[in-house]
Amino acid sequence: MSIDENGNFRDTLYITSPGAYSYQIGRSYAAVFFREGYDLNLSLDANDFFKSRKFKGKGSEVNNYHVMRGAVKNILVGDAKAVISSSKRGIA
Repeated sequence: MSIDENGNFRDTLYITSPGAYSYQIGRSYAAVFFREGYDLNLSLDANDFFKSRKFKGKGSEVNNYHVMRGAVKNILVGDAKAVISSSKRGIA
């Protein structure tokens, strides 16, 4: 797969089984939901991975729902990395 000078790439995935799959950039990863017939466009900023993800196209509704659900969870629960880090230092 080639990535252009702006960081864009295009690929076609042939999904034989609908469901959740994962994608990763560096150490950040998230789920994407595929089903035959979906035609998704994902835009994101690798430097702001979780806050910048936005799906467009057929199948975007369910995927954007899960992006928003994750954002709400982060607001309600807080930053898991901070909790783990403070726990290791004996703060939590």
